[in-house]
Amino acid sequence: TVYGTTYDFGDYFNTKQALAAQMKKYGHTPLHSDEYFENMHADTENPQFIKQIFDKFILPRISTLDGKVKIPATEAAKKMNKLKIVTHCFGGYASLKLEEMSLQKMSELGYTQKEKEAIQGQLQILAMNPYCPLGVQKSEMFSIISAQDREVTHNNHFEKYIRKMVSKGKTVPLSYFKKDLGNFVLVNRMYGSDNRVVTQTDDDEHNYFGFSILPAHSEKGKIAMTFAQNYLINGIKSALRDEVRQKDIAQLVAQNNVDAINFAKAGENGRILYNEIVTQTLAENDKLFKKKSKESSRK
Repeated sequence: TVYGTTYDFGDYFNTKQALAAQMKKYGHTPLHSDEYFENMHADTENPQFIKQIFDKFILPRISTLDGKVKIPATEAAKKMNKLKIVTHCFGGYASLKLEEMSLQKMSELGYTQKEKEAIQGQLQILAMNPYCPLGVQKSEMFSIISAQDREVTHNNHFEKYIRKMVSKGKTVPLSYFKKDLGNFVLVNRMYGSDNRVVTQTDDDEHNYFGFSILPAHSEKGKIAMTFAQNYLINGIKSALRDEVRQKDIAQLVAQNNVDAINFAKAGENGRILYNEIVTQTLAENDKLFKKKSKESSRK
């Protein structure tokens, strides 16, 4: 069964405030002062529409009797494996809120920490340019992200480095970053050639990329979409076998040797790029520290 959801934000939900608050909660440097988060409405802090989605799609997979009794952990894991979420932008925020609710409810039901992690890890999410912290999920969220996306803001060293590359006209190599770094594929651009100039009004690089590989997609964008398709297809096959999914991400995103080679190369690119970012960030921090120390000694 395929469900589609649209959000009814109501009269008091502040989208920008909610996104910023979630980023801050998970350790991202906020773009706003503390005053920005004061007097946050209850519907922004704990959105009712998220609770409605949770009650409909998550709660029956971990409990019976309207959430009063837990079910065996293996059964819950199999049920969670049958839920596949495909989302874009704000859906990343929503998915993480659902995860928080799920883990909290499982604690209340009496699942052990190991059981909670095993069950939540079976929830499969495919996200396009997700607006949420990356690498914190207990669910398996795999994302496709365009380096040209100007909507999502993480305000961290990684993002600053990538945006600097883009502003200088450099090509970001097709890269995969492992789970603790976000479990995502970064594409230089999803549409057109690498020589195409992206303007502030060009929304294609942020908008939902869909399921199909399109002629308009860039060469590397088509490879990324192949990973996304395979991720869902292999996940659905696992769900249809009524099993606890065992495949790792490299197996989920590949259907053949070409896919496996492309993903391995993306992984190598990701390791190289991440090391470059860390090296430059450390050098910049060291330079800033020396500058402040020198200024302090003059006083």
